[in-house]
Amino acid sequence: MSQQGVQEELYVDRYTLGLVGPDQEWAGTVADGGTVTTYTPPGCWGPMVTPSFRGGHEVTRP
Repeated sequence: MSQQGVQEELYVDRYTLGLVGPDQEWAGTVADGGTVTTYTPPGCWGPMVTPSFRGGHEVTRP
């Protein structure tokens, strides 16, 4: 997990190539009642369209 500490506002601008789980790097920790802001990429990616992409949908870092 990131060593940034607890934040009131967290901006997530990195993605995981469709992978989920505890092996993914954390974006940070948000305070109770805090805000997480991210932008979701349009569309659905998959191995048949983009072979280097390992998941079916893009996912923001946890």
